[in-house]
Amino acid sequence: MDPKLFKLLDRVLDLEYGIIRYIKEIPLMPDEPDIFIAITEFQDPFIVSQEGESRKRFQMGKQSAGAALDRVSAIWSAIGEGIERYAGAIYDPQLITWAASNELDNDSFVDPNDFILFSRDQYNDPNFKYEKHDPKIPIGWTIGKRLRDQKNIYFPASLAYFAYDNKHKSEFLTDSYSTGLACGPTEEWAVCSGLYEVIERDAYALHWAARQPAKKIDLDQAIACASPDLQKLLQHEGVDLFLGDITTELGVPTILVIAKHPDKPGIALGASTNLCAKTALRKAVVECFHTFNWCIEMHRWNKRVEEQDVKAFSDHVLYYLQEGREHQAEFFWSSTERSTLLDGLEFTPSTTPDHVHDQKTIVNLLDDLGHPSYVIDISPEDVASLGLRVTRAVIPSLQPMWCGFGRVPLDRRRFNQFLAYKEKDLNTPINQEIHPFP
Repeated sequence: MDPKLFKLLDRVLDLEYGIIRYIKEIPLMPDEPDIFIAITEFQDPFIVSQEGESRKRFQMGKQSAGAALDRVSAIWSAIGEGIERYAGAIYDPQLITWAASNELDNDSFVDPNDFILFSRDQYNDPNFKYEKHDPKIPIGWTIGKRLRDQKNIYFPASLAYFAYDNKHKSEFLTDSYSTGLACGPTEEWAVCSGLYEVIERDAYALHWAARQPAKKIDLDQAIACASPDLQKLLQHEGVDLFLGDITTELGVPTILVIAKHPDKPGIALGASTNLCAKTALRKAVVECFHTFNWCIEMHRWNKRVEEQDVKAFSDHVLYYLQEGREHQAEFFWSSTERSTLLDGLEFTPSTTPDHVHDQKTIVNLLDDLGHPSYVIDISPEDVASLGLRVTRAVIPSLQPMWCGFGRVPLDRRRFNQFLAYKEKDLNTPINQEIHPFP
């Protein structure tokens, strides 16, 4: 076993007292793709403080999963996801600052109204459950950092933590998602991972909203620049595979991979963003086949979900396991336009990324295009003592991922930027059908 992994497990793994309660490897059936999948369960995220014990307990699923082309990497991935979700639900109420945004100095806070959320018509609906930020009503703020100049700023606490206890309905701006949350050995490592995820989900959400097909990536071209173990997945029999390029005007390579069983309904989807297109390809393929294994397992449940019952991301996958629904997503793979993203690339052994350089590159690129980025360090003391950092990277002006029936963000600011980039009609309606993202 990896000595670093062994050392970490010695400190975090314990059924009663560990941050991670257990780790299990998921056995595969003969017809399932040959990847390694590990699951963990993390401890109840709770902080002991003067106010923390009176805070209502946050109910959340405490399992995390990781998939990879080797066992050790799958375990690392599952543990990292478990720790980041554990940390993402912890905060100390004593450290929250209460103020109305119109009481704060200019350039000292991230305005909640800068986030791409909902439309005026949605907010005017008396049955709509989310609130538009009112600058005259005090809300809770935590400390974040603007990545361009490393300046500390106030950040809306309800958008930073899973378990935030809203004190006023005006703080309920949207549901809590894990987008941008990452765990790593350094801040730069975690921030890069988080920024990549925000950009990836922006690209996916925009393509779905606009019913925009992905540019096709030739399978032979992907195989030519893939490692031998990745090639095995790309050539796995019994799977209809589509590789697509959904890079937006941001210019950071973003790859979408879709796998379908030839004899069963369902859409297994994976996506990834990285400055290195080959890294994006590898991660998207692994994520896709992880979801494919999940689809095979879900078929055994013999469970059906209707549109109005979709609440969690697992429901989004389950929704497409029913006959006759695939047509809602087939625009993704309908394009004949070919991507040049992998042109001229060949397989070379991977090298350690320079996360300091990559973070600076991404942040500058985003800022030049009018998309300032921020980070909140949410590493609790027990996680920090392990030499790990958990951060949430946020780019308010990018399109958010959404989950659940009736929760589509219809704010068109970012959507219209994408339509203009794709030279499409600016009156194109936003696609509100259930998407298949896992």
